[in-house]
Amino acid sequence: MEAKYVDRLVNQVKYAGFGESKEMEIRSRMANNEPSFSVLYQPDFDKNCQATANIRRSEKGDYFFNNYDVLVNREGAEPLKQTFYVDKAQQDKDGQWLNSNISLKEGYNMLEGGRAVLKEYLTKEQERYQAWTMLDFKNTDQHGNFKIIKKTDFDLVAKLSEHNLKELADPEKKLQLIESLQKGNRQQATRQFNGKEEKISIEANPRFKTIKIFAANGRVAQHQSEDKGQSENQTNTEKLKEDNARNSQGRSAKRGQGIS
Repeated sequence: MEAKYVDRLVNQVKYAGFGESKEMEIRSRMANNEPSFSVLYQPDFDKNCQATANIRRSEKGDYFFNNYDVLVNREGAEPLKQTFYVDKAQQDKDGQWLNSNISLKEGYNMLEGGRAVLKEYLTKEQERYQAWTMLDFKNTDQHGNFKIIKKTDFDLVAKLSEHNLKELADPEKKLQLIESLQKGNRQQATRQFNGKEEKISIEANPRFKTIKIFAANGRVAQHQSEDKGQSENQTNTEKLKEDNARNSQGRSAKRGQGIS
């Protein structure tokens, strides 16, 4: 196989979130002409997470990075598992390339935290559109994977403006905050509340069209600022719905597909 094709596949795996540590293993196994192989990777963002890049050789001898598996072990609960597929980049109507693939860290955020990531897709007319992408822990497909939900009716910037966050006053910090939330991260922020500043963590919550707020102790706090008046009870009810779906219903759905 030509070196440029080997380099291309190695870079695909690398930029999917597997880093450079597996490059030599991938090159060696391709050189040995293995028909298919998987590369196990331990990401540094969670010791309880394992990722596996799955690579297959076609009849013509070309290798393809088809998909990767994410497994998250949880104390006192069954592991969560999901396969994320790697698709070829597409061209929009203007000939610009678009990559809608979910990175390893984004996939982890979707699976472990039940969070959503903002991705770009193409319509049938090759028009670009953005959608918040998340897992449906109530339903699985024929392969045992949680189905994908896409939501286009959530305005993150508008929802952030409902909260008195210190970072929103600084254009650079505001951009960093937005980009982190769009990747499905739980992000630290500073809320000005009742005349005081408090450190909090926040998540984008497109499913309920809100911003989920966590206090410094990790407990869910109120979604809204004083002028919005949304109760903590309502917030906790929303979180309970999501957690129950991810833990109980997601677990039984996986069992129904014969996956442990």
